[in-house]
Amino acid sequence: MDRNNLEEMYDYFPYYYSEKAVDYFSSNGVHYRCRMPCDEDHPYFWSNIPFKELQSLDKSKGYDMAVFGCSNTFGQTIPITDTWPHLLSEQSGRSVLNFGAPACGIDGIWQNIQASNHEWNYKDVIILFPEFVRRIATHGNLKWPVVVSNSHPTPWDWKHYKDPIGSSLNIDREEIDSISEDTLRQIVLDESNSYGKEIIDKIIDYCEKNFRRTFYSTWSPDVSRYLETKDITRLAIYDLTGPRGFDGVHPTRAQNQAFVDAIIGTIS
Repeated sequence: MDRNNLEEMYDYFPYYYSEKAVDYFSSNGVHYRCRMPCDEDHPYFWSNIPFKELQSLDKSKGYDMAVFGCSNTFGQTIPITDTWPHLLSEQSGRSVLNFGAPACGIDGIWQNIQASNHEWNYKDVIILFPEFVRRIATHGNLKWPVVVSNSHPTPWDWKHYKDPIGSSLNIDREEIDSISEDTLRQIVLDESNSYGKEIIDKIIDYCEKNFRRTFYSTWSPDVSRYLETKDITRLAIYDLTGPRGFDGVHPTRAQNQAFVDAIIGTIS
């Protein structure tokens, strides 16, 4: 059983890691759609594999579209069938790859676009940008998100991270906490959001050169105002207003259906 795979448990870190200079930003967690505690033995339970829900798909096949974003694109707390990428696929009749990653920031989206373009074959791209106040923190090959709105900048609760979980990684928890605090400080001091804006510029340049069509949206008013200054194909803003998932934070099928209804005419 995957959840009893001790060898993978020894090498487990909450976020995907590798030795590549540019690689995916993806959670290694399997419970983002689950009410906790969850006893289900999910596939790839402890494995260090990016975007586990895409592993059953054929990478040699051509796909119509890939979408990139954070947990609102992934669909945290809701079934896959309620996510906006799935609804878009159903409503448009197009094949859609979902590269939404919980806690992902603009820098993580940039990494996912580059990495996926080397491994997958897709024609069009939709990007749903999160807010500016997120960054990837790194320590060697390990990386994790830091988000200003978190009550603590580390990506996990240490009491749930006990031996043998991650025991072969020789993690210095104090060092990772310190790096997280430094990254949080950088976010706060970047009052003009220059870090995120520079990466958006890189994403736009890359996407416009590499894909047939790219569409841009966001759920952040600040990011939306920046996108308005660009000569790009913008979609309607994703409206977070409405019911929340069981965590009281994330949007539901209602917001996702409204977003798809608002954008499908543009992408058709």
